[in-house]
This record gives sequence, structure tokens and C-alpha cells, in this order.
Amino acid sequence: MTLRFGMLGALAALALAGASPASAAAIVGAKYITTLDTTSSAANLPGSAFGTVELDQIPATEVDVLVSLTATETWVGSGSKNTMAWNLSSGARDASLAVTSPFSYNTKSYNNTTGYSQSPFNNFNSGIDAQSNGALGTHGLLTLKFTYSGGITVDDFITNFSGSGTGAGGGSYYFAVDLGITATGKTGSIAASQKPRRIPEPATAALVAGGLAILGWARRRRA
Repeated sequence: MTLRFGMLGALAALALAGASPASAAAIVGAKYITTLDTTSSAANLPGSAFGTVELDQIPATEVDVLVSLTATETWVGSGSKNTMAWNLSSGARDASLAVTSPFSYNTKSYNNTTGYSQSPFNNFNSGIDAQSNGALGTHGLLTLKFTYSGGITVDDFITNFSGSGTGAGGGSYYFAVDLGITATGKTGSIAASQKPRRIPEPATAALVAGGLAILGWARRRRA
């Protein structure tokens, strides 16, 4: 009986171990997500979650980035700040970029390592600018497709340059966007402060649930 429960425990452990996301490197076909969760007091934007940034590792040469805003936010297409900024590692900085709706856009300073300002979150080395699109009012998904024959992965999206900025600055942000609140017309920069985490696939979630069920059943039997 002890051997039987030991085997069940081993099977459960294997199931849970097999479901653990890899932390050493991005996995082809995997999805990752982070939340636009950080603003500054100067932005005067209510709330703490403004949308998400999802990264899909397609092959080893492509990463698709999907930005989803909550229902109350819109993109800002005018003003001194840039629509979206991010930081790429030096090995992936030559990646080609394709941008789709919701707005017309101009790619700006994509390979400029001197910085792409998104105050108060300091400088990033890449970004897009939609100032030609007009003012507050456009809502929808933003999709960025990065391709690079030399290889680009989710791990190439790193924190922005460190700096001595005030407020929310300090160089610990992965993405920053310029948003507005539909009801109030207020605008400001929002950033993602957490490293993108892997989204469990349905099969992985089922594997975890199965492992937990085995452990629970075994404990009940022993009791």
C-alpha cells in the first residue's frame, strides 16, 4: 500500500513539474502577459489596471505583441508623448516592425539607442508615434509584429534604461503607453512594471488539476 501511494505521489509530482512554465528562456508557441498597472500622480488617471500587453512567441524569429485597453481608455494621438514605447535588447534591436489598427502611425526612433521618451518612465530605445492621427478618441486593439532573421524572443523585451527621473521613473518598466480616459478627457502615461509571465495553456492547466486531484485522492485514502 505504501508503494502504491508512493507511485501516485510520484505521478502527481511529475504532472505538476511538467506543467511548470520555463523561466530560463521563452518557449515557441507560448503566450506571455503583463498588465498596464503603473501611472504617476501627475497623470491624474483613476484606476490601477488600464489594460494588458500580451506577447506571443510564434517561431524563434517572431514575437507578436497585442495591447488591449479596458473599455474606458482610448489611445492618444496628439501631444508631446509617444503612443507606445518599449525596450529591446541589443541583439534584437534590428527587428522589423509591422503595426496594425486601430490607428495610422509613424514609426519613430526605432533603432535609436539614445532614448525614446515616455515621461515619467524615462527613456526607452524603441517606440511608435501616432501624433498624426489626431487627439483623444480612438479605442481598440494594437498589434505589433516583430520579426528578425537573427532571432527574437519574449526575453528580448527588457526594462527601460535606468535613470534619475522623478515620480514613477527609475528604469524598471517593460512597456509604456499614452492613454486617455473617455469620460473625463484626461490623458497620461501608463506603464507595465511586471515582467511578462507565461499564460498556462488549457492542456497545462488540466495537467496541474490532474496532479492536484491525484494528491488529494491519495491523502483521503491514507486518512
